[in-house]
Amino acid sequence: MKAALHAEWTKQRSVASTWWALTATLATTLGGAAAMAALVHADTSDDVARLASSGAMVSQALVTILGAATMGDEYRSGLIVATLTAIPRRGVLLAAKAIVLSGAVFATGLLASTTSILATALISPEASGPRLGPAAHATLATAAYLALIALLALGTAAASRSTAAATALTLALLYLPPLLAATVTNRTWQIRIQRFAPMSAGLAPPIGGEAGRHQLASWSGLGIVAAWALAALAFGGLALWRRDVA
Repeated sequence: MKAALHAEWTKQRSVASTWWALTATLATTLGGAAAMAALVHADTSDDVARLASSGAMVSQALVTILGAATMGDEYRSGLIVATLTAIPRRGVLLAAKAIVLSGAVFATGLLASTTSILATALISPEASGPRLGPAAHATLATAAYLALIALLALGTAAASRSTAAATALTLALLYLPPLLAATVTNRTWQIRIQRFAPMSAGLAPPIGGEAGRHQLASWSGLGIVAAWALAALAFGGLALWRRDVA
């Protein structure tokens, strides 16, 4: 595993697209939070923490592309043959990719969410400064959410062997359920969709609503996102193990 991690880290840090994607994730998380803070009035420190998390609703698309490309681009370029020759244990290969990817995205998300908290507080001077509890919650939850979404895309790419297909499927899973919930008239089904859809469960919308949606995302909600990511990785790992490279 150590050799696989070193090889994957060397591969990822030598690819310019990885750094571009992480930089764009940092910029969009911060920019989205700042834009929302300028549009939505923040009265309390909880509002500041909540608005600071809103940029992740945009940057999750970028980590989706990065996660899908981590596996899908190897199939597209044919590099997967050399990769599996060097690391024949496919479960180890997928685990190494997952660890390196999630670590890089989590670190980027942590930096992005921390700066978003500070920027939101500066844009909303009338609100009380962010309290440690909500600020730490928003920072850690946002970073964890982005890392889990990247893993969801990675698992989907391992199953589909296509960057484009994995990106499209993951983005559809993220953005379509909230739209569906908005069109459903049955309140029970609205709550069910919001509870189990990844974005609704793992991110708190920046504008208040019913069913506790005005609160910060809960850890149980992140647990649901983790379940989605683990299911995708399990399915992708099974597909990687059962199928030939071609």
